[in-house]
Amino acid sequence: MVIITFQLIFTTQQTINYNPIIDIQPENQYDNSFNSYLVFDKKLGNHNLTWTNNSSTKRFKENQDVATLLNFDGQPATNNRFANNNIQDISLYATQLDYRYSNDQFDLHCKRLKF
Repeated sequence: MVIITFQLIFTTQQTINYNPIIDIQPENQYDNSFNSYLVFDKKLGNHNLTWTNNSSTKRFKENQDVATLLNFDGQPATNNRFANNNIQDISLYATQLDYRYSNDQFDLHCKRLKF
């Protein structure tokens, strides 16, 4: 656990006591990414077949807790708290199949894209 604290005291007509406490817990956090790319290419005479695959994953977790104490002269003290629990779990997959036939006088190209 990492606790960051600081205090600001302003002295003018009023005394302001601002005391935030930021609690970040790195033992409960992670940030992992994985990407893969695979290509299969086969040529048989005038025929060419290409199969392309792409995969990406991202796992991310971050927790944050911020507590703030405000103390103004002549006013009651106030305490504010903000907590954040951010979790991202993203997976992307893509595949593409290409077929090509060509000779001296004719060229055929077909593409199929699927997510």
